[in-house]
Amino acid sequence: MPKPIIRTVNLTKKFGNLTAVDHLNLKIEEGEILGLLGPNGAGKTTTLLMLTTVLRPTEGTAFVGPYDVTQKPDKARTLIGMAFQDPKVLWVSTPWDILNWHAKVCGIPSNEREKRLRWVLEEVGLWNKRRKSVHTFSGGMRKRIEVAKILVQRPKIAIIDEPTTQIDIVGKHRIWNMIRSLRDERSTILLATTLKN
Repeated sequence: MPKPIIRTVNLTKKFGNLTAVDHLNLKIEEGEILGLLGPNGAGKTTTLLMLTTVLRPTEGTAFVGPYDVTQKPDKARTLIGMAFQDPKVLWVSTPWDILNWHAKVCGIPSNEREKRLRWVLEEVGLWNKRRKSVHTFSGGMRKRIEVAKILVQRPKIAIIDEPTTQIDIVGKHRIWNMIRSLRDERSTILLATTLKN
């Protein structure tokens, strides 16, 4: 039986007297798409932030691939691409600049970078806006850039927080198509959402 690519063992996070995540035990197999569904404040984002090593667990641990996130956070991060709930983009940047920088950080060779960026920007519907400043973009367009970073990276594990919150119906279809593209690239996908559909 294959080992899960993500596994949590009594994963717990407390903020003072508030327990945000309480002894979570979870296994996600490679290639699986799993959604954490729950109301605001249920601990979904906190769980994702512990898996991506942004937050350290109060108790318990998580394994990303073979790596314990508390013992080898740098190694765990090499397997993960993350699209945050509230995208933080450089307001003076363009989609091309943001994705090109991300591709460089991920070690994508320059001879492959331009082709991959073009494909991703076409996939997310921003090719014609690739040189526009993102300060003119809607929240939904900025969210597409956030998910596009994962498409550029092609990680083993894609973690996406609230992929379609505050996005119109056309944007939602585009985001779900992007998630299907990640699945087709053989990424394991973990989503957090308050929505059932």
